[in-house]
Amino acid sequence: MLEELSILAINNGLLPALFVALLVYVLRDTAKREQKYQQMEEENRTIIARLTEGLRVVTELKIITQEIHKKVFGDKSKDENEKSS
Repeated sequence: MLEELSILAINNGLLPALFVALLVYVLRDTAKREQKYQQMEEENRTIIARLTEGLRVVTELKIITQEIHKKVFGDKSKDENEKSS
């Protein structure tokens, strides 16, 4: 690449050669950054999916616990709460 830039600089001047070199550098750097960003985004999607599943399980446990509470204590706990208020 250095040889190509030297030839370009000799034929067209230094400024166009530097511009092309900078453009190539920026494009490569942007491609690397985009790849890292996409990998991070995929990892975040995986984490969100696991957390969503965990929340679903917790919600189901809450419902089951409430049903067990109703079966054990019935509606008495509601009546006692109203009397103490």
